[in-house]
Amino acid sequence: MFPVEFEIVVRRNRVRLTNLSSGGTIERSADPSFSSDHSIIADAAVLFDLLSDMTRQADRSWFRWLRLSVKGRFSIIGPTSANDVKALTSVAENIGFSKIEIATGSGT
Repeated sequence: MFPVEFEIVVRRNRVRLTNLSSGGTIERSADPSFSSDHSIIADAAVLFDLLSDMTRQADRSWFRWLRLSVKGRFSIIGPTSANDVKALTSVAENIGFSKIEIATGSGT
């Protein structure tokens, strides 16, 4: 199998996983009741939810391959604190992404 590039983008209360080779996208929004202040830290839980859904719906070998993809890319978009970046970067590293990009912006 040739490498496929994946990107996980975390925006405030929304997580999107995209297969950059095929353009396929899965997106999830956080439950507004999850966090009273809508902290971006809540997105880590949404991300784990999303990947759990993929594990149930997709071939397990495909999921393992995703975890091992050296071209995986993880982006955090939006205003974040140093602790937010550290927490979400840790999530990305635990999933197995080796290329982690921190993008700052309005998050809109």
